[in-house]
Amino acid sequence: MATSFEVTLSMVVDKAYLWLEKYANKLENSQLVLAKIQIELEAVGVAFKEECWLDILDYIDTKSEGWEDVKAAWQKVKTSEDLRAWCLLQAWAYGMTNLVIVLSAMEMMFGNHFILNEWINIFDPMTAVWEASEEESDLIPKVLELFEEAVERQGLSLPCPHVRKFIHYFELIKAVQNEEHWISAPLKVSQKQ
Repeated sequence: MATSFEVTLSMVVDKAYLWLEKYANKLENSQLVLAKIQIELEAVGVAFKEECWLDILDYIDTKSEGWEDVKAAWQKVKTSEDLRAWCLLQAWAYGMTNLVIVLSAMEMMFGNHFILNEWINIFDPMTAVWEASEEESDLIPKVLELFEEAVERQGLSLPCPHVRKFIHYFELIKAVQNEEHWISAPLKVSQKQ
């Protein structure tokens, strides 16, 4: 009997949620739901960790408010807490790609969970420096300083970026999806007392 479960941003795939909802409403059995979730996660390049999903299904089954707790945890997950999103932004700060590609990659990776307004306080100062700078040599140190301040405010520790002059957004997505140490810490939900 699961007394807690965890939801990480990498688990938050809209089609996986639909299968959890079917399970909670007793429309599908656990074996089919797990198989379908695995397919949906693999389709977007996310590792399927069966134990985590079994905990969620068990929590739904054994707690009177189980499904409500799972829905609430699902909604709380934000891209601003995910290291993969920060690594995408890091590529822009280092001048390895442009903001349009980063925004497209974030929208593609995180879907409905990417909310631009959560990032405005980070993007706006960096964008202002990009727009105001005439020399690239002046630009990158200022942008990096702003980026590092934002990372510090979030209490994050990022790996060194891949050093390339320009990264296409599909390569960017592949790079962050395949690096387990870039994935954010899980959001834990414990049993209500």
